[in-house]
Amino acid sequence: MIPQQVSDEAFQKVFENPDNRICFDCAAPADEWTSVNNGIIICANCAAIHRSLGVSVSYVRSIKADAWTERQLLFLLNGGNTKFRLLFEGYNIPKDTPVKDKYRTKAAQYYRERLKATVEGLAEPESPALDAGLELIDSGRKVNELPAQTGTALPQEEEKKGDLRSTFSNGLQSVSGFMSRSWYRASSGAKEAANKMSEKWKDVKWREDLKKFGEKVSTTAKQTTSAIIEKSEKFGTAVAERTTKFSNEAAVIVGKGIEKTEKSLEAAGNYLKGKGSPKRQLEYSVEYKMEQSVSEIEPLKEEPPHQNAPPEDPNAPSKTQ
Repeated sequence: MIPQQVSDEAFQKVFENPDNRICFDCAAPADEWTSVNNGIIICANCAAIHRSLGVSVSYVRSIKADAWTERQLLFLLNGGNTKFRLLFEGYNIPKDTPVKDKYRTKAAQYYRERLKATVEGLAEPESPALDAGLELIDSGRKVNELPAQTGTALPQEEEKKGDLRSTFSNGLQSVSGFMSRSWYRASSGAKEAANKMSEKWKDVKWREDLKKFGEKVSTTAKQTTSAIIEKSEKFGTAVAERTTKFSNEAAVIVGKGIEKTEKSLEAAGNYLKGKGSPKRQLEYSVEYKMEQSVSEIEPLKEEPPHQNAPPEDPNAPSKTQ
């Protein structure tokens, strides 16, 4: 594919001929579609008909939407509507011949082969005789001998087939055009970037600036890394110091707790062994002796009368008398 600017300049040259500003088939204003291998400009309506003919008979491309190659542009620069019209007039092909027929004549086939030879720098093919030029390449019949209906309308079945071929061909053309444009834009962008970089690299000052920028980035990266390491070390040291201090304080608190626990256990042991301190032992001894004395005195208390004793005589004199 060639740059868009080159193709635009080529079409400006093509449109310098007023005959190329109208459709070759219907004379309507035309500036968007072409039949490349026939070297002519056509309108959008006729382009739809041309697609049904097949790419070997008419290869349709969009002037504005498709990307172009140098070879394709040469077909239009070496062809044109005027040259193709003069060929049809020279072979006496009627102007009202349907599109599906006039492009299938041996005269039209000869013109396409001659145009291709011109583009590729080859020897021109031999031209057919005037009478042979009117023959259709697929049937041998002559366009001036066809029934009148072929010049006005397509039979129903042929029309359906033509519509299907047109739809299918249109789809292929659209996909092909999209892929071509995408590839052209991508490759053009890459080439343009590469060319700009190549031009920049030739600039000594630009290379020096690039080198300084790289050194600056490297220095900044090293400084940033050193600062991060330094802060990390300080943070680690502070954490270690705080951890050590906390551990020491915890050890002191635990030691005091253990010491108090040992004293409490020791006091409890002493209490169990001797009921406490010497004073408490003396008090306990006195209490114990007093309890023993009370227990010895209690049996001496007066006991109640025996149940089996005889009852007292009421008439007997009292003991006090």
